[in-house]
Amino acid sequence: MFLNYDRNNEEQTHKLVDFIENHVYTGLRELSTNIFLRPQKVKDYVHLYSLLSRNIKIISCHNFVCTPIFSHYLIKEGICSEFEAKQLSARLPNQSDMFYLHSFSEFINSSNCQLPNSHEIEFIESFIEDDLNKLVELTSATNFDYSHKIFQDGKSVSLINLSAMYGAIKCFKYLLVHNPDLQDICNYAVVGGNTEIIRILKQAGVNFNDTSIVSLYFRRDELFDWLRSETTEDNNQENQNGNQNQNQNHIEYSITETLSIKAIYSLTKKNPLLCINDWLSVFTLDGLVEPVRELSKNCMFSNSLFFLIRDEESLNNLLLKAPQKYFNKLISYSISKEYLFHLRFLIHHPKFDYIKIDKNIITEINNRYKNIYDEIQAIISSVISPEKAYQNFLHNLPINENIVFDLMKHCIQINDILTYNEVSKKYSYVNFSLEQLLELLKFSPFTWSFASKKIVEKEPDGSVCIPLTRYYFISEDNGIIPAQVADIIMKDPELQSQLTAYDCINLLSMIQLEYTDISPLISLLTKFGLISDPDYVSRLYLKNDIQEIVYQSPQIDQLIKEDVDNSISIIPVQPMFIKKSQWN
Repeated sequence: MFLNYDRNNEEQTHKLVDFIENHVYTGLRELSTNIFLRPQKVKDYVHLYSLLSRNIKIISCHNFVCTPIFSHYLIKEGICSEFEAKQLSARLPNQSDMFYLHSFSEFINSSNCQLPNSHEIEFIESFIEDDLNKLVELTSATNFDYSHKIFQDGKSVSLINLSAMYGAIKCFKYLLVHNPDLQDICNYAVVGGNTEIIRILKQAGVNFNDTSIVSLYFRRDELFDWLRSETTEDNNQENQNGNQNQNQNHIEYSITETLSIKAIYSLTKKNPLLCINDWLSVFTLDGLVEPVRELSKNCMFSNSLFFLIRDEESLNNLLLKAPQKYFNKLISYSISKEYLFHLRFLIHHPKFDYIKIDKNIITEINNRYKNIYDEIQAIISSVISPEKAYQNFLHNLPINENIVFDLMKHCIQINDILTYNEVSKKYSYVNFSLEQLLELLKFSPFTWSFASKKIVEKEPDGSVCIPLTRYYFISEDNGIIPAQVADIIMKDPELQSQLTAYDCINLLSMIQLEYTDISPLISLLTKFGLISDPDYVSRLYLKNDIQEIVYQSPQIDQLIKEDVDNSISIIPVQPMFIKKSQWN
């Protein structure tokens, strides 16, 4: 609406005034930007400014910048005092948050930013109104130089360039007849947006190859595709003639605060590293939540913008693509500035990683904001990912008891037995279920010592003796449990009937001959073909002698070759058995 604003359109005027009054920051920002983008509409914008309430005009002293010619008309129309009007334009070079208004004007040699004298204003007024009669009058002096330049005290600009910038077709044609210098006129013509002027210049041989980016900066979106197609055809022709254009990649998808919201949105979809702080800032200040949420999905951002926003969805959008290093800086900044809302949001965000945060920061939070520190501890304790819990444990952070079992399994899966042992020792008080302990037995031989003790503590029935035997692993930490398990089995024919050949080999390592009758085991070993002379074995007094006979049995070779489920944990029972496995 601002770009095509016509002060004679009452409905449009009412809508724009209402928009500015209800969206002060966005409205003033847009009005200010458009004054620079559309110099020929300066009188329309002056009229619009005159209709704003006094309160808005007071706010504009801090959130509004205008061109010197706009300031001139404010004074001329009596809309505000000379001091107030000149103050608005005087802020231009010094307004750090609106530096773009001055920098993008470099495309046209800052022609819309320079302070004109009274004589220069007359030329500008003739271009604004496209008043040919007035221009003829101004140039009627004898020997008038039609390559005359104005703004001699600053960056000088030729009259024909200025006429193109204001889109004054009548004045332009008049000046063109006098064969002026057309150097650097292409950008001025694009800013003016008059396609007739552009066509005339193209016919005169003026090169527009590098101007399509100017059309984006000055919101001439309607010219962008046309200029692209026109310059592409020109480039193709030059290439066919052997004149390779060195500037074929002249389209720069740059971002500035002057682009239209449509252009910005399109570019953010193509490039997530765009900085659009100015748009997001004014939208946030005016409470325009939905535009902020949409734009925040694909953009870079500054500290000041992040802490200005309080909508959690928008904050989350910004953080999703923020690097971890910058995320940590935001935490530090929120502490130093006492932005507690944002500090809480940051520590509850998925990117919050206690391990990667400087411990001095955590200490400072504990000293200054004990309640937030307690929240951090609660977050750490609530971790349910075994992988994350593993990292926390390595860094001496507390682990939720409910995740200890999964953490132990994770340690085994990544072959970190040392950490597994540390976890099992530190959290030995945890009340594991019998099912969990039996499952733990199956994961690795190294779990036997811990799992067997916890199983026995639960005083289960004799059925647990089978898995305790099947997954048995010799260790000095086992204590008397292996002998107790073996004794129970040797006294229970039902349990004996469930044993496999591998179980019997393990049982032979667990049993203590001085306390338990071994005859049932000898019968089982004979049954599985591991002993050929049971009477002779029964007379032996040393377990090692019995084991030697079993390991030398031809049936061992066959067992090793078989694919027996759950047999892996018995392989390291005896060196002799390992050697047999390697030989076969």
